[in-house]
Amino acid sequence: MRERTSSAPTLVSSGVFVFEEILSGLWRLPPEQLDAVVRLADHVREARDAGPDAAVEARILYVLARLLPAPGEIVSLALLRDKLLGLPRSTVDQGLLRLEANGRIVLFSAPVGGGLAGTGGSPGAGIEHPTRGNLERCALAPERRHGRGIRRAA
Repeated sequence: MRERTSSAPTLVSSGVFVFEEILSGLWRLPPEQLDAVVRLADHVREARDAGPDAAVEARILYVLARLLPAPGEIVSLALLRDKLLGLPRSTVDQGLLRLEANGRIVLFSAPVGGGLAGTGGSPGAGIEHPTRGNLERCALAPERRHGRGIRRAA
């Protein structure tokens, strides 16, 4: 593996760590966390090898899973996009639509009469769908969360 010689910020930390600090941090991880890092690195490599669409979809699913502390919780697309640094909005939107078509996620429109208050969305934050309107929230598909249904986040 080639070591990074620059002290420029990485995408991992937006400038808090540089590559050398990440490598040093790995030495301090307990075995179970280090195993999780290895599994994630293998998953990232497999996703990248599967092509750009697969890599984007894997990254979306990873971030979405990390954002959802409770099974079936719904998250705004604006928040999800904020966590997908470095990916263009159009790339994320196309990935979301592919994931929904494949049954991996569910996209939701704004609640009727609810406006945007409390949903975490903002004007223009959604995906404009020709028949479903402005899709601005998403969740992992119910079967991806051990068969539990979708519920609205508090």
